[in-house]
Amino acid sequence: MLVFAAAASAQLAFGVVAPFFYQTGLGYSAAIYGLVALGLGGVNLAGELGCAHFARFMPARMLGFGAFALFLAGSAVLTVTGMTFGLDFASITIGGALVLGGCGVLCPMMYGMALGLFERDHGLIGGLISALCYLAVSGAMAIAAVLPEATQAPIGWLYLGLCTVAGTLLAISLPAARHATQT
Repeated sequence: MLVFAAAASAQLAFGVVAPFFYQTGLGYSAAIYGLVALGLGGVNLAGELGCAHFARFMPARMLGFGAFALFLAGSAVLTVTGMTFGLDFASITIGGALVLGGCGVLCPMMYGMALGLFERDHGLIGGLISALCYLAVSGAMAIAAVLPEATQAPIGWLYLGLCTVAGTLLAISLPAARHATQT
């Protein structure tokens, strides 16, 4: 379930730092940033809707690691371009879209899987999961608040750290294809 926390942290951290990248760093107006944010929010929503669609016929491991690959690719784009080019509209937007698309799939998938593991006390388990996730998200938001906004590299590094946690947890929690077909 902490995969949900890592993905939710990435989503919210981008929402915190993106206005500084687009408006302060690149000099775009609030209206332009609003349009970009709307588009990126649409990508995130598409990931969430895609999760519901693909979960019907795709094994959980394939869906989870496919979404993780998007998250990791976006993290790498933000980190590498931030270190080599500095602030760049296309790099931030493409990297952010990949991260948000992957997280859009991972969040509902992990939350749904956690609730599906328990036959009773869904409210109690859901509350515990939410509390742990909000704690992790709060930690990531605190880190995002102190990151320098001169380039997108620092948030890329934060995302790579979250990818390390999420990837490890996905590998542990998602059943292998061989095991999934036997149950």
